[in-house]
Amino acid sequence: MLRTEIKTQKRIVKDKEKYIEELIENSKKLGNPTEDLEAIGKLKAKIKKLIEEGDSLRRKELEKHEKLVKAEKRIAELERA
Repeated sequence: MLRTEIKTQKRIVKDKEKYIEELIENSKKLGNPTEDLEAIGKLKAKIKKLIEEGDSLRRKELEKHEKLVKAEKRIAELERA
C-alpha cells in the first residue's frame, strides 16, 4: 500500500511540475492580459487541487501508520500475556 501511495505522491509532484512549466510557457506566449489571467487562473486551480490531493494522501498515510503502530503494540501485549 505504501508503494502505491508513494507512486501517487510522485505522480502528483510530477503533475504539479508539469503545470508549473505549462504556466511559465503560457506566460511567455500569451500577449492578451485577459487570456493570460484565464490561463494562470486555470493552472493555479489545477495546482491547488494537486496540493489538496497530496495533503489528503499524506493524512491517510499517517492514519494508516498510526493504526499499524497501535496494532503492533497490541500484538506485543498479547504475546506477553
